[in-house]
Amino acid sequence: KKNDKRYWKNHEKLYLDLIKSSPESLIVLPESIIPKLIENTSFYNELKFITKKDNKSILFGTHLKKQSNFFNGAILLSNEIPHYYYKEQLMPFGEYLPFRFIMAPLIPSKLNFNDFTKGKNNLLTVFNDISISQKICLEGIYSFISITPVPDIVIIMANNGWFNESSASKKFIQFIQANSAEIGRPSIISSNYGQSAIINN
Repeated sequence: KKNDKRYWKNHEKLYLDLIKSSPESLIVLPESIIPKLIENTSFYNELKFITKKDNKSILFGTHLKKQSNFFNGAILLSNEIPHYYYKEQLMPFGEYLPFRFIMAPLIPSKLNFNDFTKGKNNLLTVFNDISISQKICLEGIYSFISITPVPDIVIIMANNGWFNESSASKKFIQFIQANSAEIGRPSIISSNYGQSAIINN
């Protein structure tokens, strides 16, 4: 239903209701909460209004556009200027088509898609003096050792709907447990399907 536009308004209302009812100062939503560009929409404006009115910060995954390039990424909304994250480790066949000049003619046109652009040189996000490294979905399975400087916490926004009822969601969390142990830092996983979790160090 997530990709069916008929349900988007219902999803937006659900997110807004949950955010408003939460007593927490930082709210983490999953990857691509609505599978479209949401900046300049009434939904995005409502999210910004909540951050100002209720003094809350909202971190969520979304599609982003920068000049002529499209990214899978995330936005942190707060009382300050928005902070953007652009996904660096793209998933082949889901976010880009490898060897496009060879593969594209072999794929039915209705299944073809435009590639996301790979993000580069993302900076750590700082929230209440806590440094945060953001990751989108399968970026969470790669070692955290390469993150410099070492963050206080790693937050992963995931869309595990691809995996349905398989064991992949559980294995995903196991990867992140191991990666958190490598750097001795906690992690938060916000998933729109399967398991969300807080992992200590």
